[in-house]
Amino acid sequence: MRTVDPRGPSHRLTFDDAVEVWLSVWRGEYKNRIAARFDCNVWRIYDVLEGKLHPGSKAVAEQKKRDGHVGSPPPLPPTSQQSLPF
Repeated sequence: MRTVDPRGPSHRLTFDDAVEVWLSVWRGEYKNRIAARFDCNVWRIYDVLEGKLHPGSKAVAEQKKRDGHVGSPPPLPPTSQQSLPF
């Protein structure tokens, strides 16, 4: 995991990130969680979904989804409700 300076600029979404944003939304992930995973403002996620940022990413994501390369959502951190393996 990379170290992030809390006062530094947010991550700039790449085209591949935008494809993953589409796949994550279609898996049902919350947009604020997607933004946190990519260390960006949630409005950048909306820019991808509205086609303002990386406009061809939806078509590539649709092709990946058709080809079965959707993947699985990132693992959730353990919470107090989950049993731990020890």
